[in-house]
Amino acid sequence: MPIALAQVGWHLARSEQVRSETGLLLCISGAGLMLDQMVLGTGWIQFTGDANASDRVPLWMAGIWLSFATTFNGALAWLQRRYWLAIGLAGLGGPLAYWAAARMGALVIVDLQATCLAYGMGFALLVPAGLAGASFLQQRPGHASASHAEHTQ
Repeated sequence: MPIALAQVGWHLARSEQVRSETGLLLCISGAGLMLDQMVLGTGWIQFTGDANASDRVPLWMAGIWLSFATTFNGALAWLQRRYWLAIGLAGLGGPLAYWAAARMGALVIVDLQATCLAYGMGFALLVPAGLAGASFLQQRPGHASASHAEHTQ
């Protein structure tokens, strides 16, 4: 978790719009944690480690979601406005990430088919929505990207 917080802090320190970027990170990671909690609540997955907290998503997942959220205006920015491609890639990549996590021992998948379906649909909704939010925030007046776009037209 400390590494994830340092990475998020570095990301925000480099951001031109810290307030809106922080809101985006919190929305995306919050939605991701709710997705994890829903799938955990169904019993389709079990996180390994803390046996006393088997009914809730472990704290380290918040770090992973926050780190992932920093990519929406960075590594994933090329997918902004390519929503069909984002839906397809996220619908496949989301379940694959959890399958890989299970292979590494971070969680146990109790029902593979249901878990893949839930994460496929969840990521297919969450990623394009996050990309749309990121794109919207970049186009707001006063944002450096929006100002640059206005001056170049």
